[in-house]
Amino acid sequence: MDVVDAIYCSCASITTLGCGDMSFSKSGGRIFAVYWILISCISLTLLFHAELNIERRLSSLVKRVLAYKSRHEDLETCVADV
Repeated sequence: MDVVDAIYCSCASITTLGCGDMSFSKSGGRIFAVYWILISCISLTLLFHAELNIERRLSSLVKRVLAYKSRHEDLETCVADV
């Protein structure tokens, strides 16, 4: 097994894609698959991190809004704006 095959098998195993019935047979295809798998995993990780950050910010905003003690003047201001 050469270096390209070893890296390809490692990436396929780590990402749980496995080495099924359909796989790349030439080195060029395997190199493409390695880059594609790694870029996909990194992209999904970044998207997941962004989603967690948005969820954290939204949760903080909800807590602030629910903890806000509204006053009579606030309601009068809302009615006056309409």
